[in-house]
Amino acid sequence: SSASLKKVDGCTYTSATDGSLGYDVVQVDAQIGQAMIGAIKAKMPGESVTPFDIGIPNSVSFTQTLPGGVDSQVTVLSGDKSITVAATRKDGDVAKSQASAKAAAKLLVSHS
Repeated sequence: SSASLKKVDGCTYTSATDGSLGYDVVQVDAQIGQAMIGAIKAKMPGESVTPFDIGIPNSVSFTQTLPGGVDSQVTVLSGDKSITVAATRKDGDVAKSQASAKAAAKLLVSHS
């Protein structure tokens, strides 16, 4: 079989004042998905990247400080789907950024 990635769904919601919330759902071979999770974990932690735990197996989560605020990203491998959520907050509230990314990822996993 040929290895491939196929985008299933995704969108971004943007607020001029508060930040943004976006997600992508990609169909992926399980082995490729595991390799992607492993590669992300291998690159952390860095000076500007702080990992956090969302309590979901086969997942990786981190927050980074960007010029426009804080960005929390969650990637979860759920069966043959890779789900990535990014929540950016212009006010710099790390806890709210992480909570938004975690809640959206859990909702998407429950529907995948």
